[in-house]
Formats: sequence, C-alpha cells, structure tokens
Amino acid sequence: MSVFSEEIKKLNLRVKRLDSAFDRHFFDIGEKRYTDIYAFQEGLISALWQSWCAYCKTIFMGSLKGAETLNNVTISTPQYSTLTELEIFYVANILGENKIVNQIKSAKPQSEPTWGDVNKLSIIFANAHTPNASTVSPPLANSQLLKDLQVVRNASSHITQHCINNINLARVRYSHTSYKHPSDVLLWVDPQSNDYLWKAWIDEIKILSTAIAQ
Repeated sequence: MSVFSEEIKKLNLRVKRLDSAFDRHFFDIGEKRYTDIYAFQEGLISALWQSWCAYCKTIFMGSLKGAETLNNVTISTPQYSTLTELEIFYVANILGENKIVNQIKSAKPQSEPTWGDVNKLSIIFANAHTPNASTVSPPLANSQLLKDLQVVRNASSHITQHCINNINLARVRYSHTSYKHPSDVLLWVDPQSNDYLWKAWIDEIKILSTAIAQ
C-alpha cells in the first residue's frame, strides 16, 4: 500500500469516529444544556479541522521528500527534499505569500503554516513546483466547503466581530442558517446534499483527500 493510501486510511478512520460522535451527540441533544452543546460542537469542528490539516501537511511533506501516490508513483521535489521540517515550514510560508525563496532558514515551530487552508495550500503546491502540483492545486482552490469549515472553526475558537462577519457572509450559500453560537453552523443545510453542513464537510474531505493523493 502506498504512503498516501496509508494516510487516507488514517484520515478516514479519524473522520468516521468524529462523525459517529456527531450522530451520538444529536441523538440526545434535547437533554443537554446550551453550554454543553456549544462545547461539544466546537470540539467536533476543531477536531475535524485538525484532522484535515494534519493530512494536508503529510501530503505536502511527502510530495517534497519522496512518497508513493495512490497511482503507485513515487514523487519528490529535489530542490526541497533534503530540508528539515522547520526549513520546510519557512519555505512553505514564503511560497504561500507568492514570494520567491532566496535563502533557506529555519522557521520557529509556532510559525508552522495553516496546512488546511485550501487557498494557501494550493498556492504553496503550485509555487513549490511539486510533481503533483497540477493535480493538487485546482481541487484545493475550488473547495468552498472547506473554506467555510475554516471560517467556522476560527469563529468558534475566536468569537470576534470579524469572524462573525465572515460567518454571516457564508449564509447565502446554505439554508436553515439561524445560529446562536458559531458552532451551530454545522447544522446549516447544504443545498447540494440537502443534509447538515457537517455531513457535507465530511463528504468533501473524503473526496478531496483522494483527489490530491493521486
């Protein structure tokens, strides 16, 4: 089994567990206090986002250092294949800003890129000229669902007017969009699937994780 296949297997297992927790949570939601509901919903959203970020990081690292895709092709990017992890963080941050890497430095551990940011990651892959950039960048850049997952995760973790404004801007893409807390957004309805937005996020992660591992 290829390296990327193993990573998809791990991701799907994590996502399945979180989705099962979602289902258990709403089976008895009527018996819970709002404080408990918001805490649990925020935890689900954060865990899903972190799982997606960890997967994206692994795919990028593998694309630089040599990994086997779902198509059993071993890929690497010689220009960056020998760098340390902290040096890759530095390079990824520079490339994500559409700048040229003139020198290699080690980033601070807390300066790790937000790997799940589909807009930024699409740019990083393209500018790193990885062998799979043309396969990875387009589906990442076109994923509005995961852009909205990031918006909701940020708003749930940092309740500021700016984050709330971003949630309100996203309302036009969904139905049943009432909410009292940012984490309530996972109960909005996606018009494409006619299901909870949470379920749409789950499906998008499954589809996109396979698409970028080809």
